[in-house]
Amino acid sequence: MAEMFPFDQNDPFVAKEIDINARIPGGDTPLHLACQWDDQLAIRLLIEAGAEVNAVGDMESTPLHEAAMFASREAVELLLSCGASKASVNTFGMTPLEMSLKRGIGEISELLVIDGVVGPNLSGTKQ
Repeated sequence: MAEMFPFDQNDPFVAKEIDINARIPGGDTPLHLACQWDDQLAIRLLIEAGAEVNAVGDMESTPLHEAAMFASREAVELLLSCGASKASVNTFGMTPLEMSLKRGIGEISELLVIDGVVGPNLSGTKQ
């Protein structure tokens, strides 16, 4: 990792610890934003640095909600492999699966189905 970021660790700006889970107004974390931008390198680095994969942000959405709406299959797979919850519900009562279905991305939706349960807001689902 040091080769990727050749910074002087003695530099006071670099050596300072930062809060990887800091919030912007509204409540989103850097991981939420990286998922909104589908920045897979940033997603990976933030998680490796200790970002909370189930942090609740603006509209009670988690990074997985954001990835389900805006990101790629790879970003969703990475979040899931790091323990992101498929069952979290945002302010609108929607799970990440329902967010991906709203966007019409079947390949992401397939990753988010929980034991055949689609979600409480969709017809034809198991309860």
